Amino acid sequence: ILPAFTGFTEVINNSPAAVQNSGWEYTINTTIISTGKFKWQINGNVGTNRNKLLRYDNLDQSPYANIYVVGQSLNIQKLLHYTGVDPATGQYSFEDVDKDGTIDAGASSKDKIVIDNSADYMGGIGTQLKYGAFELFVFANFVKQRGYNALMSTFIAGTITNQPATVLGRWQKPGDISDIGRFTTVGASSDVYFYFVSDGIFTNASFLRLQNLSASYTFPDRFFKKSGFKDVRMYIQGQNLATITNYKGIDPETQNFGGFPPTKVFTAGIRFTY
Repeated sequence: ILPAFTGFTEVINNSPAAVQNSGWEYTINTTIISTGKFKWQINGNVGTNRNKLLRYDNLDQSPYANIYVVGQSLNIQKLLHYTGVDPATGQYSFEDVDKDGTIDAGASSKDKIVIDNSADYMGGIGTQLKYGAFELFVFANFVKQRGYNALMSTFIAGTITNQPATVLGRWQKPGDISDIGRFTTVGASSDVYFYFVSDGIFTNASFLRLQNLSASYTFPDRFFKKSGFKDVRMYIQGQNLATITNYKGIDPETQNFGGFPPTKVFTAGIRFTY
């Protein structure tokens, strides 16, 4: 165990385990047009990565007995299965997997199911256009994944913390249909805490992001011949310009309601080569 200020609190070393990593990736690099002063190129890639725990000797006697499952991904979580908000009571409800009449959220609970949070696929696509001394480059990346919803990165609704606007549509009276349970002034009941250890905290976090756009112009050498400069280039570029997503939160990549999304940055300049 290490202090948190080191950047991580533990190091897993010499574990009696065998892990299989696999994946695939497709890439494309092509020139659409190349004639005279005009050139148009496209490049891109898409891929996926998977891992599987093949073997872990005496896993049931290790600290990871309730975390990993042989034959499953290392990215799994064992969680209750969320079934919605009860319209009659406003309480969060969950599947009683072992049919014993109670919901158990303990580490070794038999009511928990295995959820694999590996991204389905990810990739990027870019295009470059050149016309004489002008050049334009555009790049976007995308991810198909599930991620934490906005409620997961806040505290229990009704407390003095920032909350997403969706909590205004909470359950308020019998018969209401909502994904947000009732508010209370007497403290959170067990169903609220169960919600945060259920698959209800996950949502579609897929996105397509315009990550980079740049334009430049390279001046003819004759413009700066007397000064001795050559390859003088004027440019402007932007990063993290726009994101297309159905994610209901601050950002589908960071998935932190109290945090900041990737910073939008604009840069302009002139480069001189002597």
